[in-house]
Amino acid sequence: GDRGPVFSPDGKTIAYWAWDTNHNASLWLYDRASQKTWPLTETGWAMYPQWSRDGKSLLFEQYQEGKTNLWLMELEEHLFE
Repeated sequence: GDRGPVFSPDGKTIAYWAWDTNHNASLWLYDRASQKTWPLTETGWAMYPQWSRDGKSLLFEQYQEGKTNLWLMELEEHLFE
């Protein structure tokens, strides 16, 4: 199931996390204009995304290999093309 939607500062994109069939949590982006989604993470449990003020990166919590860490992911502009 999809969880924790967070709108980008410009309101055009939604970051969220979702459980998959293997019980892993991954981060996703949803572009409201094109109605397309993109996976951002594939391993571990990535949850609770928060946008930077400029909308160019996401801060999130990831549990992987027995440790929980905060990660800052820079988003590439071509991702939405």
